[in-house]
Amino acid sequence: MWSFKKEKPIDEMQASIPREQLIRNSRTVIIDDEEPDLKQDLEQRGFAVTWSPDMDQNLQRQIEAGLYDLVLLDFGGVGKEMGHEEGLAILRHIKRVCPGVSVLSYTSKSLDATQADFYRLTDGVLSKDTGIAESLEKVEDALRQANSAGSLWKSLLARMDIKPGTEQEVELQKKLWASARNPGKRERFNKYLNSVLDDENTQKAAGVIAGKLLVILASA
Repeated sequence: MWSFKKEKPIDEMQASIPREQLIRNSRTVIIDDEEPDLKQDLEQRGFAVTWSPDMDQNLQRQIEAGLYDLVLLDFGGVGKEMGHEEGLAILRHIKRVCPGVSVLSYTSKSLDATQADFYRLTDGVLSKDTGIAESLEKVEDALRQANSAGSLWKSLLARMDIKPGTEQEVELQKKLWASARNPGKRERFNKYLNSVLDDENTQKAAGVIAGKLLVILASA
């Protein structure tokens, strides 16, 4: 008989969704005051990409709702509504609210020591003068990381305000594994999410994240 105790903890898993699904279903947003050629290059290769000249309230809600897996973030000329730290202000907000979203620094600007946190807090660096082949590789790697079981699990815990190492985390893992092994229990799991989350946007975001996790766990 299957036992939860035999399953590997989700936060230790590096598995991700299949590559075809990764490219088809993942979404990237480029936040840059000038629309880059990279957007078209990625779109021509099947990636879903949106460009925004800054982080407005609508984009902020979309990121918080789990619409995007990856953010390519410029430093200068953005973040006007979030304080004087420009791109760093956006980065701090994303990492606080959506810890599972991958963020690559996307700038050619030389930063001084007071701005060094911008590089330290991102998940990687994609220079604007990087060639297309290397850019594609870095974007795909970042999307794979964002859609790994460990990152998705971190995001789901954040959405549900569950602390790692608690009984709530253990119980949530049990429910996810049970749903992954028995598709008939997935509707029950969705009802569980809706019962513990009051906000409709949070329910939708948690549902999207859990859906990706279930795909990975079902094939584990």
